[in-house]
Amino acid sequence: MDYPVPHNEAERLEALHKLKILDTESTPEFDAIVALAAAAFEVPMAFISFVDRDVGNTIGMVCAIPAI
Repeated sequence: MDYPVPHNEAERLEALHKLKILDTESTPEFDAIVALAAAAFEVPMAFISFVDRDVGNTIGMVCAIPAI
């Protein structure tokens, strides 16, 4: 499938690999960001997805919040 590739794709991928955040376990820092996003959009869950070149989506942190 053809899809648009950002002009800074090489730099984006380099940053992902340099930060070593692909295929990682949940962390309190990312969990806090996800919880904030879920609360801000008033949804029961949210997630962060780090997208690598060949692997596809590498889903990061997922958070469920109690129903409001």
